[in-house]
Amino acid sequence: MESFTRFPLAIGGMTWLALLISVTTSAGGSSARAGLFIVWATVIAEYTCRLVLAPHSSTYLRRRWLEPVAIVFPPLLITHVVGIDKAVVAIETALIRARTVLLHHSLVRVLLASGVVLVMGAWVVDLSERHIVTSNIHSFGTALWWAVVTVTTVGYGDHFPISGAGQVVAGFMMVMGIGLIGTLTATVASAFVKDHTDDVTTSLQSNHLLLIERFEEMAARLKDIEKRLGATDAEIADVDRAADEIAKSEDFEL
Repeated sequence: MESFTRFPLAIGGMTWLALLISVTTSAGGSSARAGLFIVWATVIAEYTCRLVLAPHSSTYLRRRWLEPVAIVFPPLLITHVVGIDKAVVAIETALIRARTVLLHHSLVRVLLASGVVLVMGAWVVDLSERHIVTSNIHSFGTALWWAVVTVTTVGYGDHFPISGAGQVVAGFMMVMGIGLIGTLTATVASAFVKDHTDDVTTSLQSNHLLLIERFEEMAARLKDIEKRLGATDAEIADVDRAADEIAKSEDFEL
């Protein structure tokens, strides 16, 4: 059933979004609202049928949690093009990756500290600028917007402090913004490099273990050949020591 409804659902999701934009911008009338309701009802009916036909409804809901979310926000139905299962795996993988990046080098602590400093800086600027007639910052909301624009190094210039205290805070926020962007970039790059390095290290260790097994196998076969040729125990012991030294030297080089 899903193979037949994949593309129609994706088209329906995009249609729903177009109708929603039309309704919210007053470009569409009652016909657009009716179309919005029809698309939504069709999506809900289709999902209900598949949920009823599923052998284990609870397992189906748990493994394909994106479908109920897509019903609430139908544009997500576009994920049916690649497959819900693949989309769920991709989203979960992205969340794991984001969690890894945030925990790498305590980045989450840096972000929290930066958030506190941002709010405090906006508060100080608001107090400094609120009662200055020529200033264009007269509320905490405006000050917070200015702080975000400054820290992210966007710098629209639509709002700016003119008091001495406000300008001191502005200078500090500019420097903090440069450092924060650099920290974010370096941490994300470091996390990706670490994953690549771990993969390479695992591969090298696996190859090394395989090489040791091959040496041990060769030593056993050589020992058997020497016994067949009448070698003494001392000669066999010399061969064993040579094989051990080769394995140790390979381990040291790795």
